[in-house]
Amino acid sequence: MLDTSAYKMFSSKHKGISSQTARVEVGHPAYLHSLYHHATTILGNVATFAKFATQMNLLSAVDERPTMNLNKWSLLRWFKKNKGKGK
Repeated sequence: MLDTSAYKMFSSKHKGISSQTARVEVGHPAYLHSLYHHATTILGNVATFAKFATQMNLLSAVDERPTMNLNKWSLLRWFKKNKGKGK
């Protein structure tokens, strides 16, 4: 039998229903794609995901759509989910 206090201690504290990228995709379907495309135009194709995330955050700050707060891991997950190809 499980000790309920140990079970509660090791259970996940995450209660969110969706990621930031998923919420933005629902409200603005092509927004992340356009930010990524604009960032690759500025930085080139060989920049790191950290640099792309920083550039996309800056680009979203001057847009009327939601301001993004991406990090390299959330951008990488979004990139792989959308079948992005990396070299």
